[in-house]
Amino acid sequence: MAKTTYLRYDKHKIPVEVPDHAEILHSRGCSPLPQPLEAVRDALASPIGCPPLAALIQARKPSKVVITISDITRPVPNRVLVPALLEVLETCGIGREKVTILIATGMHRPSTQQEKIELLGEEIVGSVRVVDHRSEQRDELTRLPRATRFGTYAWINRLYSEADFRIVTGFIEPHFMAGFSGGRKGVCPGIVNVETVQKFHGFEFLDSPAATNFSLEGNPLHQEATDVAEIAGIDFLLNVGLTEDKQIAGVFAGDWRKAFEVGAAKVREWTAAPCAERKDVVITCGGGYPLDKTLYQSGKGMCSALPVVKEGGVVICASACSEGLGSPSFTRIMREWGERWEEFLDWIRTNPEVIHDQWGFQMHCKVLQRVGVENLRFACGGIPSEELSRMSLTPLYEPKPGVEELEGIRQAIQAQVDRLADQTMAVIPEGPYVVPVVMEEGAA
Repeated sequence: MAKTTYLRYDKHKIPVEVPDHAEILHSRGCSPLPQPLEAVRDALASPIGCPPLAALIQARKPSKVVITISDITRPVPNRVLVPALLEVLETCGIGREKVTILIATGMHRPSTQQEKIELLGEEIVGSVRVVDHRSEQRDELTRLPRATRFGTYAWINRLYSEADFRIVTGFIEPHFMAGFSGGRKGVCPGIVNVETVQKFHGFEFLDSPAATNFSLEGNPLHQEATDVAEIAGIDFLLNVGLTEDKQIAGVFAGDWRKAFEVGAAKVREWTAAPCAERKDVVITCGGGYPLDKTLYQSGKGMCSALPVVKEGGVVICASACSEGLGSPSFTRIMREWGERWEEFLDWIRTNPEVIHDQWGFQMHCKVLQRVGVENLRFACGGIPSEELSRMSLTPLYEPKPGVEELEGIRQAIQAQVDRLADQTMAVIPEGPYVVPVVMEEGAA
């Protein structure tokens, strides 16, 4: 007997038939708020740990306001959050000419005009200054006055540092390195200099056992980002938690530390996916659009299998990679080191210089250390199989005349499932948006 599940792939759900004994790992989940805009307005009026946003604005009377937002790789509902913020500002006499929306790109590429419209809508893009952060442009940055606990003197976006009032937005989800996204990550790595981003993603930080999903205590990435955010300052935080379909399930606004803590605790409740035991085979995905647009981001999907796959097991991951490998630097790393992953780890362990996006392959290597190249199997339509095979991956999909990509991906995954049907198996339909917790090793 078999049962049907799915994997997110681009903007679709690919159906997969799995054996009855397979565990399908869904989190407890959460329900969408019936009136999300009203919920955001309520959260701004009754925030966590601080006075209402309007009261803060009226007391400060800022002449320059910066609102940070995530870039196109994150499914943040900016078209709900930003209008609600602008409403409050305008009610307090802060016109749009005094507002800058700063896209916290980290080290990602700049946004296209169409992506800005997708993020914010034409009306806001046409009436508010919208700027991409550029981490390599030192003349657009300001050095912070003191170091973090790790000795980092971060540089911050100058528009942000010179603003009279700074609002950081984003969404909270499990993060496979920093414990959770959201909160302080809107500042670091979102709007800091390239060197700080590189250190944040460096070998030493990522090699820490605490650098994993749900982990905040002792996590060096969380500690570094928190220190930078504290030094730079955040006047108000607006974060949300999302359902599997990326609708707003919770709004966490107010004091940046307290609101983030409340949101992270709630998101953990929603996203932990109990699993009876470690499995021989784990089938997962890159999380769907927009997260699965590149191989770089798809590493999160691969790593989603780590809590539940056995040593020497099989990980099958579906990810569209519609924009290919990723940034030019990640592409160079993969083309130079992709077939020599063990040598790559030795190199970054001893090389004091952190190469942009090396962390993407380092996290990929964590999966290779568990299962090996042959057993890390990747179904992808955006990168040719001959190139994937040089990336320490075993490609599963080959285009066929007359067969559309989605159907070809489905067939490739289904063939693997059928071949491995007698082995213990788990499926993670949402990929990195849930965190498997093996119940024999600890309750969720």
